[in-house]
Amino acid sequence: VSTALATPDYAILQGPPGSGKTTAIIELIAQCAKQGKRVLLCGSTQASIDNVLTRIMAKQHLAELISPLRIGWKGGIYDENVHSLVLSEQQEQYQAMGFSEDEAEDLILRQSNLTCGTMQGILNHPWISADRNKSGRLMKDPQPQWDVLIIDEASKTTFQQFIIPAAFSKRWILVGDVRQLPPFLETSELMTNLDQMKDDQNQPFTNAAQRSCLLIRQLSKIRSSPDIPLVLVEPNDVPKYIAKELNVREEKKRPALNIYLIGSKSHQEGSYRVFEPSELEDPDNNLELLGSDIIIIGSDAYHRIAESLPPYAVFRSGRYELSPSTTSRIKRLEDLPRYFNCSYPRSLDNDELNHDWSHEVSWRLNRAYELKVSKNHGARDSMERQINELLPKSQNVEQRIEEVRSIALPSVLECLQDGFAEGRGKELLPETTLTRGFPKDAMDLRFMKITYQHRMHSEISTFSRKEFYENSALNDANTIADRNRDYPFEYRNKKNRSTWLDVPSRDSSGKNDKEIKAIKQVLEHFVEWARHNKPHKAANRDDTDCWEIALLSPYQAQRRGLRDMVRKLTGLRFETRFDLRQMNPPSNVALTVNSSDRFQGQEADIVVLSMRNGGRVGFLNSPNRMNVATTRAREWRLVVGNYDYFSGQARGKKRGPCKDPMLNAFAKAHEKVTLKELKQ
Repeated sequence: VSTALATPDYAILQGPPGSGKTTAIIELIAQCAKQGKRVLLCGSTQASIDNVLTRIMAKQHLAELISPLRIGWKGGIYDENVHSLVLSEQQEQYQAMGFSEDEAEDLILRQSNLTCGTMQGILNHPWISADRNKSGRLMKDPQPQWDVLIIDEASKTTFQQFIIPAAFSKRWILVGDVRQLPPFLETSELMTNLDQMKDDQNQPFTNAAQRSCLLIRQLSKIRSSPDIPLVLVEPNDVPKYIAKELNVREEKKRPALNIYLIGSKSHQEGSYRVFEPSELEDPDNNLELLGSDIIIIGSDAYHRIAESLPPYAVFRSGRYELSPSTTSRIKRLEDLPRYFNCSYPRSLDNDELNHDWSHEVSWRLNRAYELKVSKNHGARDSMERQINELLPKSQNVEQRIEEVRSIALPSVLECLQDGFAEGRGKELLPETTLTRGFPKDAMDLRFMKITYQHRMHSEISTFSRKEFYENSALNDANTIADRNRDYPFEYRNKKNRSTWLDVPSRDSSGKNDKEIKAIKQVLEHFVEWARHNKPHKAANRDDTDCWEIALLSPYQAQRRGLRDMVRKLTGLRFETRFDLRQMNPPSNVALTVNSSDRFQGQEADIVVLSMRNGGRVGFLNSPNRMNVATTRAREWRLVVGNYDYFSGQARGKKRGPCKDPMLNAFAKAHEKVTLKELKQ
């Protein structure tokens, strides 16, 4: 706090989960208020902002010192405790006293010494929105309206999100943890940048060129010639660009197939041949098509020579309508006995072929970024290899890809600390503060790191401390031992606090019903116990009248399954938060059902984590994602899933065991138990 108050420009506070970052933010706000300064508090989530506000309002001396204003739509703010702080709500109170709407707004804006909002919501603040045009860009040089900007969960905030509130503030304080979740970026946002990309010669990388790169990669997955030809009907320029790409690729990196391209200048090279549509009027050329593996034809050319195509081919038409005769031919082929049909890899299904190149590159860029600190080098290298396979070889777009990757994905916290350029990015991108970070001497004066945590029982924190912080942070503070002594968790007593309930099953249709059923039985047992056992009044929790439980899963379909189970069990119809004092009979439990990602910045006495996957890793191998998921519990972390698979001990199974070293270590860090043992 002293460093933040003394800095002339910026300061960074980094700390692991449960280290007291929110407490430090509240103290900084209080000290600024005492000095007559105005603070702008922003965060990536509603919860991060409202958590600070509720804690301020709960303490009388802070409530008297701080006059908060919450920017945002009341209906979109889940915490009802802060609804009265919303601008529209405060305006109504002043208008009831006789002020006009404009007078009320101006008075509220000027008297508030703490203004709060999400990174997106704060853009609706009247002072900020007045300086922006319809596209969201600043129309003039903004004047600082706040003395201090505090960004909570800055590890989830991009530089683009940071820059506008920063322009309206004199000093910036960034609070977060680069070992937790990075910014969430919609794939569509990345796709927009990639769709409009140009190469190093400032020439457009057209949709047809993008489509060609995608098709070449998909075709390269076929290792042997199919029994019958596959015909792909594509946009007119695609055959030309495929020929251009194949010309510059090494022979060993081309698809190992006889490929015929129709709709471009006639020539032959290696394993592919290019025809002009008129050439197929020659019976010899027409006969040659019968020996092809793949025929790629422009849509205009297709309608000219549809009748000349092999009568028994498999057609993939994408978005184009096939001729009636071809449709009839396909129907007859489908009606043939099964042994006449030919199966193709999933990569050549119509659904797969209809994916956009930008979509395929975007999600891989995201995944590669998630895996950049992973110890599973194979998974990380595989993702980078797939990205490279999708890039053109006839145009150089590598620098543009690095620009998109480096600007869109990292957090502002990471940019200013270490810079976003790494690997090839350091060779391709200019040396700036954003690509290399602030100089070390400047950072040493402005950077503070908390190394102790006050949340988790020591058996819960051990895994994350070793796996994600290399024992350099997330150390147990003395307060943990004091809490265990003064306020023991009677439900588990001396039993292990890091437990794995083994449910050897696999997910189906996006959810795992066996895991949900097992969690229901665990929940029923605790709910009954909590009816007769309240938490200690002085224990470290928001609501001292209720035990706090969080049912989490990394997957939305599983979260919805858990929500539906809780609704049926309790008779309550909430979406995320369930107050079980309202059920019949009531229980002293406040229950949250959420995705593990959305629960960052929050905590509970008991966290039940449903892994869902029983035979595949999915995106669970992201270290930052698992760090968040495993550090939410104060007293007990119960993981529900296929223990043998995640521990790497599954033998003789169709898919084999999980081979990710982090997930193997995670499973082995828990005591494996059965439902019967949990209820004893």
